[in-house]
Amino acid sequence: MNLQTNRLTSVLVFLISILVFFVVLLMLLTMRSDNPQSQTDNTAVYATLMASLCTGLGSFLTFLLSWRKEKREHEVSTLDNEKKRLENERLALEIEEIKAKKDKGKNTKK
Repeated sequence: MNLQTNRLTSVLVFLISILVFFVVLLMLLTMRSDNPQSQTDNTAVYATLMASLCTGLGSFLTFLLSWRKEKREHEVSTLDNEKKRLENERLALEIEEIKAKKDKGKNTKK
């Protein structure tokens, strides 16, 4: 899975978990407590609420870390490309010097 897909997945999971969080929160706020079984239901709702909150937080942090990693990799790639460009320029100058020495050697032999 590439980094772009990973970021997109993290954002989607974050949005879905936030949606679940608010739906469950709305259920909790509208639930009536006159039912004796509502205590058990409330525990399940609180557990779902915490799970969706943790999932949302985890996916947001994953998104943030992948974004920072992508930024670092881009900087490293830019530096590597610059190093390669400078190395190619240096090698081109060396080749020109070698050709110039060969041409000088041919001219002096004639």
